[in-house]
Amino acid sequence: MAAPRVWKVLGNQRVGLCLSVHLESRIPVLSPIIHTQVRHKQQSAGRYRDPHVAKAKDKWKRSSKTSEMSKKSTDADHPSWVSRRPLDDIWIRMYYPTPVYSIEQTITMHQEFADPTMLDNMDGLIYADMQLDMSTKKKTKFLNDVKSTILLPHHFDDSSEKTCLVICKTEEDKDKALSLGAKFAGGPEIIKQIQDGDIEKTEFDFVMATPDMVTEIMAIRSLLREKFPAKAKGNLSSNIEGMMELFTKGLTYESTKPEQHLGMLQVPLGRLNMSVDELAENFSALVKSICSHRPVHLGPFIKSMKIIAPPSSETFLLKLNEYVPGYKVKAALESDGEESDKEAAAKS
Repeated sequence: MAAPRVWKVLGNQRVGLCLSVHLESRIPVLSPIIHTQVRHKQQSAGRYRDPHVAKAKDKWKRSSKTSEMSKKSTDADHPSWVSRRPLDDIWIRMYYPTPVYSIEQTITMHQEFADPTMLDNMDGLIYADMQLDMSTKKKTKFLNDVKSTILLPHHFDDSSEKTCLVICKTEEDKDKALSLGAKFAGGPEIIKQIQDGDIEKTEFDFVMATPDMVTEIMAIRSLLREKFPAKAKGNLSSNIEGMMELFTKGLTYESTKPEQHLGMLQVPLGRLNMSVDELAENFSALVKSICSHRPVHLGPFIKSMKIIAPPSSETFLLKLNEYVPGYKVKAALESDGEESDKEAAAKS
């Protein structure tokens, strides 16, 4: 039979008095049994810093000059990094800035890769893949997606089907539009068919109209939406031949916005079997058209551009300051700012 125990707390110890019986004298004896209390460290949740709270800096910590110099040498905008050029044909990319080329150089290199002895892709398309700056003067306001149709200096077949609908009043204009390749052409009867749903919006890519039908087409403005004819778009004119040539042979581009301040645009310049001069002229006309969607005083509209020619995996970065408006203005403003800062420092 186990001896009974009497517990008493003494400070940090619990003293147990065990009532036991002495074997020889048969006299009950209280023998103390000391138990030391063990306090375990409290396991609490880790302390986390909120993401918006900046980490406190140690004001006594000295920054290393070598670390600052290495940081400046890898900065994309620092002159010491931009001026670095490899001395050989083979170099480690992480130690040098990405090389930039002229449009003529990029076309020539892609044509060499497309040669029949290599990729055999001389009929392939060559594209300009670019990022657009959609910001404006106001920090909370951004440009909408840009969309336009341009007639390039040198036409090429981009393998896209283009269906046109022409709204005109006279029979002469109707016959002319149909002979030039329009899918639908007519006057009030065409408007009635669109209203009744006999002609759906998906059955045509472009809508053109003559000025004598401006009042009538207002009834289907909500149905046509972005396809509604407007003089600025080039699809509202009395020149049927000019409108049909623009929208059947022209190049239509439209940007997308993965973010509010950033636009993405990929446009074909032509085919690799065209001459370098023809592709360069198409490129110049395309850049001029794209940059017209944003004022130059806000800075360059095109932030970066790569020239690609699938299925080749090669991409070549373009010298934007030679082709895109706004870079020279930006450089001039920066140089004026540096001079004014030097003058202010000299006076102080």
